Amino acid sequence: MDQNADNTNQQTNADGADAAPKQPDAAPKKADAAPKVKLPKAMIMQALYGFYDDAGRLWQWAEGQVVTEAEHIKTLVERAAPAVEHKEG
Repeated sequence: MDQNADNTNQQTNADGADAAPKQPDAAPKKADAAPKVKLPKAMIMQALYGFYDDAGRLWQWAEGQVVTEAEHIKTLVERAAPAVEHKEG
């Protein structure tokens, strides 16, 4: 049997050494990755809303409360809280 017949599937580089299989350039994007959303500057709560975070702290907003803290707005949007954009006028 020919020696080269056993190595037909083995890749080699230009100098004849075995080449490692090519790895993908980047990890695939998560299917659940949310697109970037422009956050409002203020939101008004439509109902009482709250939750406990991983550290056991209670976060709570009252119905009618105007929320202006950017991190709080981001959290409320991510959690689909009952709030709408507050437009001054």
